[in-house]
Amino acid sequence: MITTAVADLGTPTPESTQEHLNRLSARITTQNALIADLQAAAAHAQQQLTAAHDRYELAVRQHQTDIATIGARLCDEAEDRSWCEEYDTIVDKLNTQLTVALPLRERDFEVAADVRVTIQVTARGNHDAEEQAGEIVREIERVIDGHAQCTAHPNDSRDWEIRSA
Repeated sequence: MITTAVADLGTPTPESTQEHLNRLSARITTQNALIADLQAAAAHAQQQLTAAHDRYELAVRQHQTDIATIGARLCDEAEDRSWCEEYDTIVDKLNTQLTVALPLRERDFEVAADVRVTIQVTARGNHDAEEQAGEIVREIERVIDGHAQCTAHPNDSRDWEIRSA
């Protein structure tokens, strides 16, 4: 059966082989042209995508700048017109609905607070109690100073109130 199938093909002639090669060459040329067209279309689509992305990024930056400008003006108006509490309430509610939040009306404050610390120590006398309490107070100061927003200012008066417990 295989012999019959091969025999049906016959022996190719140089003319039939050339004709076959010419058809294949024409097909390859057509496919190459198609590939070139597809590559050009892909490059054009990539350029359009890049341009669209650039426009999008610019629009986002402009939107953020606009919101910051609006917010800064509103903050100034709130301060100038004494609308601070109303502004804060309205902006807090609005910001839950916005994709780019309005700026909050915040500024830095420095708050000084006097803190009284009562320390219990076991000591042999007043001087020993002062020394032990002093060490604990210095440790408390170091902990407070370790917080970025806090500074402890020790009271050097040594005005200790010492009582027996």
